[in-house]
Amino acid sequence: MLGSIKKNRQLAKKTAFLFIFMSLFLVGGIALQCSSASQNIKHSTGDKLIAFQSQTELEAFLKKRLAQYESKRKSENKAGGYAKSSAAPAEMASPMADTGSESESVTNTQHAGVDEGGIVKVHGNYLVVLRRGRLFTIDVHRQNLDPISAINAYGPEVNPSGTWYDEMLISKNTIAVIGYSYQRGGTEIGLFNINSTGHLTYRATYHLRSNDYYSSRNYASRLIGNKLIFYTPLYLSYDRNNLWGSFPALRKWHRDAKPEEFKQILSATEVFYPLSEDPQNLSTLHTVTICDLDQVEMTCSAKAVLGPSSRNFYVSP
Repeated sequence: MLGSIKKNRQLAKKTAFLFIFMSLFLVGGIALQCSSASQNIKHSTGDKLIAFQSQTELEAFLKKRLAQYESKRKSENKAGGYAKSSAAPAEMASPMADTGSESESVTNTQHAGVDEGGIVKVHGNYLVVLRRGRLFTIDVHRQNLDPISAINAYGPEVNPSGTWYDEMLISKNTIAVIGYSYQRGGTEIGLFNINSTGHLTYRATYHLRSNDYYSSRNYASRLIGNKLIFYTPLYLSYDRNNLWGSFPALRKWHRDAKPEEFKQILSATEVFYPLSEDPQNLSTLHTVTICDLDQVEMTCSAKAVLGPSSRNFYVSP
């Protein structure tokens, strides 16, 4: 399966250079627009999108859904059928890009002022290039394309095996490299410093618990100011002993990092769901995570909507 995934990624990378992100985030016909970290999502009664009131209420919902799943599976087994496993949702078509931007970004964008991940960025007089798991800087000031600095796109204690480093974003003097690790099972965020002379140094790596976000038409991250914004799908766990095991969490990576070091970044009261939807259809936790790149230790918070697996994602200021 991993070989098939790698083949698909290689094919996608051969057919595209800079990717345009998908637009509106739709869950069961209800739209959730992600904006800045400070904007709150209001409880709604007109469209029946509401939030859980407590962790106890959310746990009761998860247990009820688990019981429904187990009952359905038993019925299918008795009838000679089988229980279908959760599969990655089908991709939706990408909208037209808005190429107007006042920044010096060389990446096509859907919305002015919202930068999108890419493999080539501009930082002052330097091009920053992400290629084959390496970061490079090139001086373009004198038009000689002089190489300045190069560094692995992952930390010295990180084993890159089974990991794909797909995109990067730059906020001030911080480079964020975004990848997905099949070995460690989540989104990987590598932070690097770039100075005024174009030289690169490694800072830290963070690990965000998520399912794979990647497709040939859809990357997961945006940048508004110093706020790094992710969309990640998380398919709900059917593990009765670990109901929270599929919820978003963050840990700082080190050589002996353990699963219990993940810290949950989504509270029950920030999980929304549509009342009109059959609970059995609420298979996916569509999560928007916002991380502050100005902090010495990167901090993140999240909001989410429970819904069917299909989705589309758009960010505006």
